Amino acid sequence: MEQQRKLEKKGKRPIALPITLVLLVFSLIGNVFLYSLHLQNTQNEKYDEGLVIFKAAEGTVLYFQEMNAKAEALLQGNGLKERIAVQYDSGAASAKGAEVIALMEKAAAYKPEQFAEVEAVQRYLDGINDTLTGIGSYEGSLTENDRAQLEKLIVDLKEKEGIAASFNLDIVNYKTSVIRIAAGYGWLEMTEKLYASFLK
Repeated sequence: MEQQRKLEKKGKRPIALPITLVLLVFSLIGNVFLYSLHLQNTQNEKYDEGLVIFKAAEGTVLYFQEMNAKAEALLQGNGLKERIAVQYDSGAASAKGAEVIALMEKAAAYKPEQFAEVEAVQRYLDGINDTLTGIGSYEGSLTENDRAQLEKLIVDLKEKEGIAASFNLDIVNYKTSVIRIAAGYGWLEMTEKLYASFLK
C-alpha cells in the first residue's frame, strides 16, 4: 500500500510549472501587443506631424507660384482697371504667406539656431504684398520706376519659387515618405535655402 502511494506520487506532476508557462506566454503576447500599439501610435504621430509640415511646404510652393504670376500680370497690365483686378487678387493670394511662416516655424523647431529671424521673413512677405497691392494705382502705363520695381520683384520671386519647387509634392501619396518628413527629410534643406534667400 505504502509503495503504491509512492508510485502514485511519483506519477503526479506539479501543476505550478504548466501554469507558470501559460502565464509567461500570455505575458509575452501582451507585451508584444502593447509594444506594437506603441509603435503604431508613434508612427501615427509622426505621420500627422509629417502632414502638417507637408501642408506648409505645399502652401509655400503655391504662394510663390501665385505671387509670381500676379507680379507678371501686374507688369503686363495696360490700364488701371486691369491692374486693380490683379491687385485685388494679389491681396487674396498673399494669405498663403501664412504657410511660408508656418514652414519656417517648423524648421525653427528642428534647428533653432539656423532659423533665428523668422520675423524678417514675415516683413519680407509684407513687403511683397505692399508692392503688389500698391503699384500702378493710377491711369495710364506704369511708370519706369514702378516697372523696374516689379521686374526686380519678379526675379526675386522666381528665385524663391525655384527653391520651393524642389520640394516633392508627390510624396503625400506615400505614408512612409510623409513619416520621413517628420524626421526632417525632404524639406529642411529646401527651407534652409529659402530662409537664406530672405536674408540676402
